[in-house]
Amino acid sequence: MRTQVITRLGTLGLALILPTLSGCWSHSPARPRALDASPAAPATPPAALPPGAWPRRDVEVVRPLLERTPREVFGYGVRDGVDPATLTQEETNLVRRPEYVVHYQGLHADCLLRIYEDPPPTETPGLSAFINGLMNGFTPNTRIVSSRTLESRTRRADLEERLSPPPPTESVPRNSAAGTTSLSMVAPAAPMPRIQALDLDDRLYLESGLPIRIPAAGEGGSVGKKPRGVIIHLHALAGNEFEPKVMEAFKKRGWVEISIKTQTEIECPIPEGWHAEIVRLTAESRELSRQISGESAGVPLEVSDWKKEQRRIGGHPLYPRYQEVSTRLRTLRAGGFQACVPADLPAVAATIADQIDQGLAGASYAVEAVLEYIKQQRPDLQGVPVALIGFSAGALATPTAAARVHDQIDAVVIIGGGCNLLRISQESTFADGGLKVRCGEEKVPRATVERLSELYLEASVLDPYHTALLIQDLPILQVHASTDTWVSAACGELLYERLNRPERLTMHGGHEFLFYFLPNRATWIANWVDRAVEKAKGGHR
Repeated sequence: MRTQVITRLGTLGLALILPTLSGCWSHSPARPRALDASPAAPATPPAALPPGAWPRRDVEVVRPLLERTPREVFGYGVRDGVDPATLTQEETNLVRRPEYVVHYQGLHADCLLRIYEDPPPTETPGLSAFINGLMNGFTPNTRIVSSRTLESRTRRADLEERLSPPPPTESVPRNSAAGTTSLSMVAPAAPMPRIQALDLDDRLYLESGLPIRIPAAGEGGSVGKKPRGVIIHLHALAGNEFEPKVMEAFKKRGWVEISIKTQTEIECPIPEGWHAEIVRLTAESRELSRQISGESAGVPLEVSDWKKEQRRIGGHPLYPRYQEVSTRLRTLRAGGFQACVPADLPAVAATIADQIDQGLAGASYAVEAVLEYIKQQRPDLQGVPVALIGFSAGALATPTAAARVHDQIDAVVIIGGGCNLLRISQESTFADGGLKVRCGEEKVPRATVERLSELYLEASVLDPYHTALLIQDLPILQVHASTDTWVSAACGELLYERLNRPERLTMHGGHEFLFYFLPNRATWIANWVDRAVEKAKGGHR
């Protein structure tokens, strides 16, 4: 009897534990089209956005880049006055080996799309892949550059010039730590005085723009075989181990994945009144850095010396002041939209709306450019279904991108998304995307944020709150976390209503658990997309 009780209790315990091993999920079917619209969505959604809603991109600004970008771009060159015949073999290899081989370049969606061949292996082949995986979630082989890309670079360069103190009057070694505000590493001396690194981004902007990966024909073992479809993947804020596991379910079925990293950062204005203090603190930081680094500045260290050097720096009597200055600098340089006076809120909301709309437009143009490139250059990817899937930060851009290419896609999956991006940024317990709303240096009251959110939605045209209405007729799956605090669950719920209650898969937990358990639902999601594109055949496309 006792054994039976223990067995039954064990079985009951196992039954209670097993669901938590794969997460606690619920499923809601799509709202039947014949029913009235949901409370947050109008009964008759607009057929299109108002004229001028999509920010303009000037193709003539990027056309000169197309004309002057060679097939091979070199990262090193011989210094003036140096005889190439005197170079060592290592130096010769660096000068002769191209940094980039441009496989394709063309103008698409009024932007410049350039595809590079994957670079040859280096001495540390895993380092680049690790950094790209951490920052992007994939190794890009494509960049898309628009007129706004170049305008933003020019604007940031002008600002940096205003915020930089004059160079020190004394002679300082070029690679010393005096030119930096970070003491985490000691800059090594120039190892090869006869050659110099070339600034590729200043000349050709090869490292600017949204990162993309477009696989080559046959990549992944599909040579001569028509793919199941193309799935365009809008990535989360940073690389993670969960998205690739979901995408693997599609690849195993023959889908070709195209990766796009969406813009997530907002350029907050730095009030003019802060500029003088930033200049002063930057100069002090550099001087402190020079004094603390001392004799080690410019001296390359062995790996075994790093910890010893870091201990020396941390124990320096000037280091606490250096940390204090650095913290203050980070606060000031982060800037903030100034929302002190109620009368100023409409203008502040309009400025924020313009910035967010510009970022959403950039991701949408990237998707449009990729599809245009496929139509013109990739017969191996033509005539197959196209699905759009966005994760977290990528999910925030997915409804707007889907609205831009509405007639070219067959299904949409939104994982961990929402609408009212201003509210999401201010309520997120993870990151604000750089969007800081301040009065002076202080955070504004919650009531101010709520009023700004209302005004923001009135000013914005590309927030998912508006663009969701344009894609209600597409097959949509929303994957949602019921207690999400990274992307507010309330904003996810609002998106659900604006989409007119599409099919939904709900994780009963937060954003972290949504992604942690997401691989367990990869097959379910892939099955849903397969069914959706089958139903879409002969439909809107």
